[in-house]
Amino acid sequence: MTTLATTELNGGKAAISTEEINVLQSKLNGSLIRAGDANYDEARQIWNGMFDKRPAIIVRCANATDAINAVR
Repeated sequence: MTTLATTELNGGKAAISTEEINVLQSKLNGSLIRAGDANYDEARQIWNGMFDKRPAIIVRCANATDAINAVR
């Protein structure tokens, strides 16, 4: 099983398995974008150009259910 190492907002470390990411993606009405996807760089841009963050995954929620699943 492959895992994706992440850093949490509080600085802690976490690992998310590829299987968990695939399950999340299957539940979404919106989209899940991973580093390396063609639209990753565009999706990670925010209005303040001083910040250059590289999230492990980006979830573009289409509805409240997507947001709930992404947070879980």
